[in-house]
Amino acid sequence: YLQLLMHSKKRQMVAGDFNLAFSFDRAEKLPEALSYYEKAIQWDSEFGQAYVKAAFISSKQGHVDKVVHYLKEAIRLHPEEGSNYGGISSRGAGKS
Repeated sequence: YLQLLMHSKKRQMVAGDFNLAFSFDRAEKLPEALSYYEKAIQWDSEFGQAYVKAAFISSKQGHVDKVVHYLKEAIRLHPEEGSNYGGISSRGAGKS
């Protein structure tokens, strides 16, 4: 029961941070948005969509190194979605 409760709490925290990030993104408050996407990732390192959103925010800020990092993680988690991330594929993600 305790594990189920902890999992539920974790999901709530991930969703809350992701939703706050999305709101900040919509308001063009990019540093705050990225901060909350990163918090969602800390709660759930397997949350691919948070990596994608963090990559887009980083792109808007001109942080190419962060874009590459976040997209590599998103592709690692969901290689079948790689073509949806600006044409980056799992083959290209391993190159530096």
